[in-house]
Amino acid sequence: MKSDQNPNTAPKTATVRKVELVKLKPHPLQAQIFGDLPEHESQALADDIQRNGLRQQIEVLADGTILKGHQRVRALIRIGKTVCDVLIRYDLVGADDVVIEREFLEDNQHRRQLTPLAKARVAVRLLEIKDGKSQGSLLRRPNEETRDRVGKVIGMSGRNLSRYLLVLAAPREIQRAFEANQLSLVTAGKVALLSSKVQQQIAKRIGEGESAKHVVAAYLPQPVARHVKPRDALNAFVKGLCRGVNDLAERVDEIPAQAVVAKAKDLREARKLIRALLDLHKQAIGPEPQ
Repeated sequence: MKSDQNPNTAPKTATVRKVELVKLKPHPLQAQIFGDLPEHESQALADDIQRNGLRQQIEVLADGTILKGHQRVRALIRIGKTVCDVLIRYDLVGADDVVIEREFLEDNQHRRQLTPLAKARVAVRLLEIKDGKSQGSLLRRPNEETRDRVGKVIGMSGRNLSRYLLVLAAPREIQRAFEANQLSLVTAGKVALLSSKVQQQIAKRIGEGESAKHVVAAYLPQPVARHVKPRDALNAFVKGLCRGVNDLAERVDEIPAQAVVAKAKDLREARKLIRALLDLHKQAIGPEPQ
């Protein structure tokens, strides 16, 4: 976001000036990258500022865009402040968007209240800027090098890091559900492996107010009942299959096409399982009868 001020008339160095807080505006990436503090943390920050004053100066661009201190501005307004001394970054007048974005991200990267996902989000974007790549490019096909570079920045490795990178590539509604503890990391990672079309459907329903947990459960396979012994599970499967065969064997032509279409996925999964069982033990079973 370039400043609107003429670089030929603006001061060349950052300058402290008193400004009206209502005239300040959030950086366009603030909501996307960081969001706001929870209410109780915002109130705690406001109480601290009221007791001790600002510990760190708020920095803004020449056009009033907040560069550093979004939560401090929010806290000041909460305690009734209307004006504040801020550092206006005239030294960034005329700077291109990438320079300003890097300045914005680097300041916020080490905030202690950031979630692990937000830290990974910032680390990925800073690496993209460093490599001259577009936003999201490193997440489309994250390789081992990308994982290592991000992991080094945020102090994470292994399976969890891979899952975080998966979740970062998912729609923001799914990311927010994870950060709000409505979805576990494992579940959010599974959602991120679904087709783009299905992810968008899930995101749309969550965005419309449905419970993330209930929405996702409708799209993910239900967990296998591991407490059931494999042989008992096979017996139950075959028993149900035999009952279905007895009920349907002479009536297949009576079933309407739409009913079969509705169950096509389940029928294909059953066929796949039966083939796997027969192929796995084909030597013991012997050839199919002619």
